[in-house]
Amino acid sequence: MEAAGLTIGVVSLFSSCIQGYEALRTIRDQGKEAAMIACCLEIEEKRLVLWGRNAGLLDATCLIPARDLDTVISTLRQIEVITKDADTLKVRYGLKVDTVQKDAEGRAPNCYLLGAPELPNQDIQGPQRSKSFRLSVRWLFDRKNFEKLIEDLRRLNNGLNALLQEGQMTNYRRDFAMMALQSTSTDNANTLRVIREAAQSAYDNLSQASGQRLHSLMLQASRLPGVQAGYGTARLIPMPSINILSPNEGSSRAIGVLGSTPVLLEWRMHNCESLDTVSLLLDRAEGLAALLGRTPKPRSFRVLDCIGYCHDEVGERIGLIFRLPDQMGGISETMTLRDLLQSRRQFAVPLPTLHNRFQLASTLANGLLQFHAAKWLHRNFSSANIILPCRSQHSQDMYLDQYICGFGYSREESPQALSLPISICPEELPYQHPDIVSNPRQGYNANFDAYSLGIVLLEIGYWRPIDSFLKSHYTPLQNRDRLLRHQLSGDLAHRMGEKYEEATRRLLSGCAYGDQSDEGNRLIQFFQNIVVPIESSSRNE
Repeated sequence: MEAAGLTIGVVSLFSSCIQGYEALRTIRDQGKEAAMIACCLEIEEKRLVLWGRNAGLLDATCLIPARDLDTVISTLRQIEVITKDADTLKVRYGLKVDTVQKDAEGRAPNCYLLGAPELPNQDIQGPQRSKSFRLSVRWLFDRKNFEKLIEDLRRLNNGLNALLQEGQMTNYRRDFAMMALQSTSTDNANTLRVIREAAQSAYDNLSQASGQRLHSLMLQASRLPGVQAGYGTARLIPMPSINILSPNEGSSRAIGVLGSTPVLLEWRMHNCESLDTVSLLLDRAEGLAALLGRTPKPRSFRVLDCIGYCHDEVGERIGLIFRLPDQMGGISETMTLRDLLQSRRQFAVPLPTLHNRFQLASTLANGLLQFHAAKWLHRNFSSANIILPCRSQHSQDMYLDQYICGFGYSREESPQALSLPISICPEELPYQHPDIVSNPRQGYNANFDAYSLGIVLLEIGYWRPIDSFLKSHYTPLQNRDRLLRHQLSGDLAHRMGEKYEEATRRLLSGCAYGDQSDEGNRLIQFFQNIVVPIESSSRNE
């Protein structure tokens, strides 16, 4: 067959496979398992659609190399047989036709995943359409046989993905990440439960992201007035149980030991606050400890595991308690990003390579995005709140092992969540949005966190603390405008590339989330405007 004929055949066969998936997902309700089964099928269907998009099949351009066409056609035919041939479904996978089909005709299957490209309408003709396939058929699944069916479809999808070129595979991973991000931004707890169970073991990041979002929603719901508390209750640890090793007065952070476990404590002072405010802060600390203590976390959510919270009534402060990893086991073995920027020679560490600076920036952008996806606002993001291990033998690897901290002022992103003023110390002032500095009592939003991230990205790009760029006699707004005019008008691009500079400019200009009002679309905008450009800069350096 000539190349043109093969291309037409591949496009038609691909469309036939998607049609088979859609019909196969129309499952008779068998309780909780039916939704999970449908979602597992939908994940493999969306993977096939994303593969088709990056292989050029959605617009019929067909970017598949000629050498791979026979393999692709063979694989698609196997998928078509599995999804559309009734005899195969009955014999190989033990499926049974639902005899109660009064509402099957014309019924669309449930959809759990959002953000995947739509398949153009294709007329499936010729031998590709199985005679034994009927759109009105609904199937009854046996769990064991169903797992074999999904395993076969996953294996075939993996084979197709292995044929993608490097650039196509990068785009495929980006598309899958965006689909996962938008799909898990829902406030529908049942949908999140279905996605979490369907993605378990095979797609950990999708499962963990849906689990994290569900956990956050349940925590918020448990704290609504009139709702009985109990979900996700964090551990209130008595102060005498904690041996504080670095009791620096006035410091917001300390190293200690709880039993035999090295811990990091982060303090939120509440001196001179009313009893109602202290009660609110304790409730918020419990919710935050429960959120940050949940495991497993999405891989891109780089925060330490929180094992509880404490209330130092004498010192008038509330603390979050984090377990320190083995490589951060002592007071002399932990440093912050600001420490490195200000006193690199003191720590005798090497300058990060360009690649590691991109990796550091990408990790922080993804980490903040995950925190926002969990419906929380950080409110104190800065290089002083990025901690790294200080190993005895310093190497470039230390820049790839960082954690976001500084959650003392964090709160839920909810209209019902009271936004208490932030006590801004002089060192933290440059990281706060000019609007917050001029009016600390105004409502906080995600764009203010994005601004703080932009300042940190600027520091990483120049490998200098933000103080070195600011004029002491300027207002915060004037300093922001000066950064946009000078550092972000080509100079940062010279060091880190145009995409990195544009992402930083968007963060400082309030454009990171675009003009979207829907939460899922706003998260996608942040991913596309900030995360993707930084990651692509890393690949191109």
